[in-house]
Amino acid sequence: MNNMQVVLIFTLSLFSLTHSLTPSFKVETPVGYSALRKCNESTLYLVQTKSYADWPIYLVDLHGSSSYDVGYCYGYLLANETLQNYNALLSFIFNAGLERSAFELFLDWQWNDYLSLMVPQVFFDEISGIEAGAYDAGFGTGLGLIIQRLIVISNFAGDFVDDIKYLLWGEFNDKGKEIFESLFQQTPKESDSQTTATHRSFGTCSHFAVWGSRTVNASLFAGRNLDWTPQTGISRHKVIAFW
Repeated sequence: MNNMQVVLIFTLSLFSLTHSLTPSFKVETPVGYSALRKCNESTLYLVQTKSYADWPIYLVDLHGSSSYDVGYCYGYLLANETLQNYNALLSFIFNAGLERSAFELFLDWQWNDYLSLMVPQVFFDEISGIEAGAYDAGFGTGLGLIIQRLIVISNFAGDFVDDIKYLLWGEFNDKGKEIFESLFQQTPKESDSQTTATHRSFGTCSHFAVWGSRTVNASLFAGRNLDWTPQTGISRHKVIAFW
């Protein structure tokens, strides 16, 4: 893509983002698990709780001799839920098809030209497996592409409005900097506390990590949760995955 195409696509995407509310959470203790679907040695479970009833909570136990095998069963077991989450999220953000298409072009550009260059082959193998598993489960082609777009979304700058301009300046090697400076002068200012707060709450998430003396064999255990509000649709199908 040339610079002007990217500026146009990004402009359509940025100014179509809608407000969301501050994330919240509740703690639940599982009381049981029901097996829903199997793929080779992998199993998708429904987590049973006493009072949580907003949306289903899934646990997927994935096994395979390679990253491709693990990805295949993920795609086979969770293609439907992945597609629903993706479409719900983008439908919440964008009201018009043109805006969504521009945003997806922006995501594909970021993946193809930047993020994918830093991704190890084992992850490409897993994405290929996801694509194949979804196809064999009857969902056609395209889930691998959606996974790539979701990876870009989950790695956005923490403050989308204020921070992403520095990312883009770096990618352009300061070419077109004046264009982006002019563009971001039209975004919410710090004095508009309500608008700024709602924008900044859009992509927030929580995470944890334990290692060293706190774990067996000093292994690292890390987790991340996209604490986006229920209105976005991204929390419709919650899943805990074990590889």
